Amino acid sequence: LAMRDAAQAAAEAMEQVRLAEQWGLDLVWFTEHHFLEDGHLPNFVPVAGAVAAITERVRISTDILLAPFAHPIRLAEDLAILDNLSGGRIELGIGMGYAAHEFAGFGVPQKNRVSLTEELVEILRLAWRGERFSYHGKRYRFDDLLVTPATVQPGGPPLWIAGMSEASATRAARFDTHLL
Repeated sequence: LAMRDAAQAAAEAMEQVRLAEQWGLDLVWFTEHHFLEDGHLPNFVPVAGAVAAITERVRISTDILLAPFAHPIRLAEDLAILDNLSGGRIELGIGMGYAAHEFAGFGVPQKNRVSLTEELVEILRLAWRGERFSYHGKRYRFDDLLVTPATVQPGGPPLWIAGMSEASATRAARFDTHLL
């Protein structure tokens, strides 16, 4: 998208969110994709902050955040800030991704998508407990971290795992998340 088109699309999206809240809708979802000429949203975090600033009630989430491309500590911090800015209205839909061009663009092997996603969920849960933690997984290793600020929602924003297979449903059950 040209800069003017992107700015217009952003303004129109904010207007749609205002109307969604005015009409009594409960949740707005933002998706994530990368390296597309249509200007698809690559990062929901700044958009969620803008939505939190112009709304009072509607919950804000992703459908979906591509877990293999997110650093779990940075994401935990970003969402903790958003949870505070929004008064506890943040949720997080998580997916493993499927588009080969996105994995290539980030230099992430697509074969690692399951372990990256599962470890991200485990780390977010630890980070949002409000206490120091260490984590030693296949993809990530952290020692004695305290993620701040604390989230408004006890245990952090609700998590949704996206998928269209029995394995996805099993994963959501195993991690005690919602299934998207």
